[in-house]
Amino acid sequence: MIGKRLIELRGSLTQEEVADKIGISRARLGHYEIGRSKPDVDTLQLLADFYHCSTDYILGRTDNRQPNNYDFHNDTALTTSQKQLLEEIKNRPDIVDALIKIIRPSSN
Repeated sequence: MIGKRLIELRGSLTQEEVADKIGISRARLGHYEIGRSKPDVDTLQLLADFYHCSTDYILGRTDNRQPNNYDFHNDTALTTSQKQLLEEIKNRPDIVDALIKIIRPSSN
């Protein structure tokens, strides 16, 4: 299951590109993908962080790619306006970086 998930997550990226980004060899990543070996905990976390998914997703323990199952719609601490804003942000990932810069301006 791990190999299948890693291949799916890699998509159009090459093994070399992914391996370089997370700091392992291409051969090692290839071994994970064909099931010859399994990643250790640290490498598994690097892969999950790189692919923006949970380790459970890579391991095949869930079909939910998201690393967190938090559903803000059911959070009673949020106002309706806050939930609407979060929904807008969720649907517009292109503006997230701009919003972060507004909220946390650099100290320069």
